[in-house]
Amino acid sequence: MASTSHGIQVVDRERVAEQTPSGTRADGPGADGRAGPVTDVGTGAVPAIGIGTLGVLTLLTAAWGGIVPFVGPLFGYSGDGSVSWQWNLMHALLWVAPGAVACAMALAMLGMVPRALRGLARGGAFTTGFITVLCGAWFVVGPAAWPVFERSGGVFVPAGPAHSLLHLIGYSFGPGVLLVLFGALAMGMAGRRPRVPAVAGQRAPAVRRHVWHRPVTA
Repeated sequence: MASTSHGIQVVDRERVAEQTPSGTRADGPGADGRAGPVTDVGTGAVPAIGIGTLGVLTLLTAAWGGIVPFVGPLFGYSGDGSVSWQWNLMHALLWVAPGAVACAMALAMLGMVPRALRGLARGGAFTTGFITVLCGAWFVVGPAAWPVFERSGGVFVPAGPAHSLLHLIGYSFGPGVLLVLFGALAMGMAGRRPRVPAVAGQRAPAVRRHVWHRPVTA
């Protein structure tokens, strides 16, 4: 005995409502078929206050790192045993050079504030941030690498554990780590995702799903 069932078409219409991202306004009605106003999801602009603050902090840190071997001995803080305002090749390459370059990058960040207000500072923020990271890395690596070039016993004079730690923090790790941090933050600001326009209140188009039952013969 054979029984045949006719093909039955089942149409399932599903509508997936568009969720409005957090932090945006959905002012448009959307329900009456008209599109609402266009809103921005995310932003690609470098914040002017952020890049300006990083510029000031980078300038202060780089200035300290560049002049610490010259002014430190004035108040008994001489990491390499030199007197105040003593100029030599080690001071020039390990502290003055990275400090001066980082100061230039800090001034460039401050100069980008007007451009950041117009949303035109992404490329400059990334470049200055990357160079600042390199300067900070040299502050950290330079004193350790210097004996390789000069074949000397080391940069810092022998001292107790506490004084040695203070010399490392004030001359090397302190300014170096801070500059790396500030440079990385500037690069992060430049790498923010761009603006994505979204229409508030707009719904996604209907999705039709067709399910067919073929005739079955027993």
